[in-house]
Amino acid sequence: MTENTQVIGEKYSIVKKINQGGMAEVFQAKDPGGKIWAVKFILPEYSTNQHFIKMLIEEAKNTAVLKHPNILRISSLGLDKASSRYYVVMEYIDGKNLWEVIARLIKQKKRFPQETALLIMQRILSGLYFAHTLKTYYNEGVNLVHLDVNPPNIMVSFDGKVKVADFGIARARSLSYKKSEQKLEGLRGKFSYMSPEQAAGDAVDHQTDLYACGIMLWEMLTLTKCFQYKDPKEAIELIKKGEIVPPRRLNPDIPPRLEHIVLKALQRNKRKRYQNCQDFNYDLIRYHETAYPHRVHNNIKQFMATLWPDGSHLCAGVKPLPLDDETIKDKRTLMEKTPLFRKLFGW
Repeated sequence: MTENTQVIGEKYSIVKKINQGGMAEVFQAKDPGGKIWAVKFILPEYSTNQHFIKMLIEEAKNTAVLKHPNILRISSLGLDKASSRYYVVMEYIDGKNLWEVIARLIKQKKRFPQETALLIMQRILSGLYFAHTLKTYYNEGVNLVHLDVNPPNIMVSFDGKVKVADFGIARARSLSYKKSEQKLEGLRGKFSYMSPEQAAGDAVDHQTDLYACGIMLWEMLTLTKCFQYKDPKEAIELIKKGEIVPPRRLNPDIPPRLEHIVLKALQRNKRKRYQNCQDFNYDLIRYHETAYPHRVHNNIKQFMATLWPDGSHLCAGVKPLPLDDETIKDKRTLMEKTPLFRKLFGW
């Protein structure tokens, strides 16, 4: 795929390349109506690798039913005939991922405003709790666990939206990692947000995602990596021990009450953590309301504007995809048998 390619899937015109990761590249595209989308392609060197193809399909399958304001939406899945590569069409977010936000703050020698960090985390927890508690069309629990919650998979838009992305390795919480199947080198860059039970190869559930959120909040408040290690094996051992430095040692401006919330989310024994993302979020909201009684409307939007004064990076002449912030009241209706849902689930 090149930026000179005009049309993908007989519908989406490529505008420009916007990102590339270890297994995929992402392009900005627009449909005939002028709406902007993000199109993710498997990299050419992996285009015939069944493992990566399966991950891309799983991402589409898992996210297709997750219709929530804080989860990146998937529109369609297809196979491009010209390049023989699978692609996923996603909601386009004009913004940055959380890792880019943190890096920008470090470069500018600024602290992460605590109120903004709380607002961002509240939205992340809201999206994850929705995924964790989603029910099927027949009111059965899907029990989806993300398993790869980390800053690059959190999108923060210039207009103040926060989205959890990349459910490519998500799985049912009844499944577990087998130690014999752990590929340390393949997990490079992911260790820092693994839970102790995940690192030990034990069964995983929604607590794994909750722990990763605790790590991200710790890092937003301190602008420091929670786990420092030289190689994957050392990382695994550090994470299994679960020894967390109290964040106030690195940033004395963190109030004790907030530190207590962070450390509760990061308990090595998952029975001592918050029992779900909603409980974690509830404590953050209660703290937020007392610490910041005069809340600023869309604090995240203003925060992003201070980091990137140039603002939106949308291409001229095209319209952004409207973002729906309506509250989802009945999760059961989200599993309706749409054409994409039937295609993915074989119904």
